[in-house]
Amino acid sequence: MKKTLLSICILISTVTIASAQLLPTFQLGIKGGLNFSSLRTDGNWFDKSSRTGYQAGLWARIGGAGFHFQPEL
Repeated sequence: MKKTLLSICILISTVTIASAQLLPTFQLGIKGGLNFSSLRTDGNWFDKSSRTGYQAGLWARIGGAGFHFQPEL
């Protein structure tokens, strides 16, 4: 009885883990960041002024079986 129960548990866990890599997946998220730029073209490299910018967007991850497609906006 113990061997049968153990065998069934191992079989179920193996099938569950193996099929998790093959199932189609979908994930959605947000991303963002800040940019601090001090690039100057007039030759005055020691000026303390800088420009601050930001970015924000969305991403999705679609795929399965080891292949994924990740569009971003």
